[in-house]
Amino acid sequence: PGFDQVDGFVETWYDQSANDIDIVQATAASQPKIVSAGSLVTGGLRFDDAQKLETAGAFTFGDGTTLSTFITNSFDTGQNSYLFRFQSNYIIFALSGGTRRVTAGTVVSAGTTGGSQAEELWSTISTINSSGGTTNFFVDGTLASSADANIGTNVVSPARNLNIGGSGSTTHWNGTVNEFILYDTDQTSNRAALDANIISHYGIS
Repeated sequence: PGFDQVDGFVETWYDQSANDIDIVQATAASQPKIVSAGSLVTGGLRFDDAQKLETAGAFTFGDGTTLSTFITNSFDTGQNSYLFRFQSNYIIFALSGGTRRVTAGTVVSAGTTGGSQAEELWSTISTINSSGGTTNFFVDGTLASSADANIGTNVVSPARNLNIGGSGSTTHWNGTVNEFILYDTDQTSNRAALDANIISHYGIS
């Protein structure tokens, strides 16, 4: 007998660290797709205009905290899209034309994406400090142009939920997310090795 070519969606993306901080989505229409017509989605989880995952608990980071993120993704050009955010305090996103950006009070641009459906590794290491901080934005292991700059005065406070996939109808992520790693510590000394392992695992070129 044959089987229906069904779609599959993710309600919980489980934390693989010892912290057990899962990101979830109880609303079916807002769950990212992992299976399309019976086949796994290429590039991980698929987000299209209305899908997002969020932690149940909130985070707060004070002055001088360094956030290190490693996100494997592909981006569909066409609208401004938030990939990762702590509400309005710290955001990694792409403009409709493909410009990569980080914002935490001051916007830091990091060149443009490789085009729709080109999988990339975005690695950011940012010190958030009320007296000014810095961020470095690496793409596929290389420091991107115009990416080393002051990120302003916003720290992640009061407590914010961690969100992947955006905030509203005009800022939802359009594309895929394959892997997401977050440290609340400075991973500068480990970044090159982490980047290399992720790039090798996913065959990013």
